[in-house]
Amino acid sequence: MNSLPGSIVFNKINMLESPFTALVFHDFNLQLVLIPFNIYIQEKLAANFFVEMANAYPHLQTIYIWEDEWYSKNNIIKNRLSSKLRISERVHGRKTIVKRIDKAIAYSFMQTQHLQGYSTGYYKYGLYEKTLLYAVALFSKTRKMWAENYISAELIRYANLEGHHVSGGLSKLINHYIQEHKPNDIMTYVDRDWGNGDGYIKIGFEVVETTPAQAFWVNPKTYKRYHQQRFCKEMGIAIGTPAETIVKQYGLIEVYNSGNIKMIKPCSI
Repeated sequence: MNSLPGSIVFNKINMLESPFTALVFHDFNLQLVLIPFNIYIQEKLAANFFVEMANAYPHLQTIYIWEDEWYSKNNIIKNRLSSKLRISERVHGRKTIVKRIDKAIAYSFMQTQHLQGYSTGYYKYGLYEKTLLYAVALFSKTRKMWAENYISAELIRYANLEGHHVSGGLSKLINHYIQEHKPNDIMTYVDRDWGNGDGYIKIGFEVVETTPAQAFWVNPKTYKRYHQQRFCKEMGIAIGTPAETIVKQYGLIEVYNSGNIKMIKPCSI
C-alpha cells in the first residue's frame, strides 16, 4: 500500500493530549495512530495511556501502528488496512465452501496472514473457492458453563488471504460452527489496537467488557515482541525477577497496548 486510490482522502493531524501523529480517514470513520519507539520512550507514557485514548474515541475505529509490527509484519498490516479502506479484492462468501482443515494448513495460513500468528484451536475451518483458500477461522471445543445445559465456545482467530476480503466470510464460518456444534453462545476477544469491534457487532456480537492494557517486551534490534511470561520461560529467568532488571539486562522496550474487547454472540439453536 505505497499509494492510495485518488478517491481515498485523509488528513494528517497532531492529536490533542497525545505526542503521536494520526492519519484520519473521515469517509471510513477511521484514524491510524503511528507509534515510533523514540517518542514512546521519550514521553514515558503511563501503562493505561492507550486504553484512555481508546475510551476517548469510542465511536471511531482507531488503529495503532506500532514501529515493531510495521517493520516485522508489514505485509499483514498493509493487508488489514487495505481491507479497512475497502481497496482489497472482494470475494463473495456465497461463492466459497467451508472445509475442515488440518493443523499444518491452519498454522501456515495464520503465521503469514494474522498479526498475532497461529494459536491452537481444536476446530479449524477454511473458506475455499475451488482450490484456493481465502479465509481461516479457529474455534475452541464447546464448554459446559455454570447453567444447566448451557454451552459456550470461543472464536480464537480469523484471517483473510493477503490482498483479499471475503464478504460475509466470518459469518459463514461462525454459522457453520453453530450448525455443527450447537453452542448457546460464541465468545471472542477483539484487539483494541485494531478498532472498536464494530464489524463484530454488525454480525450479532455484543460487548461484555474491556480488559486492561497488556504489557509486552520488544527487542528494538529484531523487532520481536514477547509476552513477558513467555520471554522469561524461553530465557530461563527466575520467577520473581523484577521486570525493570530484565528489560535493562536484555535491552528490551516495555510497551502497553490498549487492551481487548470481550464480545459474545448469542446463538439460536
